[in-house]
Amino acid sequence: MDIVLTVDEYKFVLTTPRAPVPAANTAQAVRDAHRRWHKANEMAKCYMLASMSTVLRHQHAAMATAADIMQNLTKSAPSFQQFKLNFEMNKRNYTLAELLTELQSEDLMNQAKAAMVTRRLYDGEIEVQLGDATKVAVVAVGGVY
Repeated sequence: MDIVLTVDEYKFVLTTPRAPVPAANTAQAVRDAHRRWHKANEMAKCYMLASMSTVLRHQHAAMATAADIMQNLTKSAPSFQQFKLNFEMNKRNYTLAELLTELQSEDLMNQAKAAMVTRRLYDGEIEVQLGDATKVAVVAVGGVY
C-alpha cells in the first residue's frame, strides 16, 4: 500500500491532518492545497478499500480519512497483516506452479503465518497446504504444462 500511495503522491494524507474548509476569501493557494488534500484522501481511501476483503471494506467504508482507516487497521494487527497479504496477492497473476514457488519464499511464508485466518472458498478457488501446514486459498490462472 505504501508503494501505491507513494507513487501516486497520496501518502501525505496519512500523516497530514485534515484542514478545515477555507473561507471564501482565503488565498487561492490555500484553497488549492485543501482541494488537493481532499482529492488525495479520496484516492487513498479508494486504493485501501479496494485492497480489502469484503468484511474489512464494510467496516472501514464510512471512515472519513485514509489515516483513520490506517490507524484502525494498525490497531488490529492480525487483520492488518491479512490486509497487506491480500493486497500483495491480489495484484499478482500466477500460474499454479509460479504461485507455489512464490509462496515458498521466506517473506510470503512469514506473512501467511502471521495472517492465518479461516474463510469460505469462492468458486474457482482451491486450498493449498504448504509444508508448514499453512493453508492458502488460491485461484490458478492459465493451464498446467
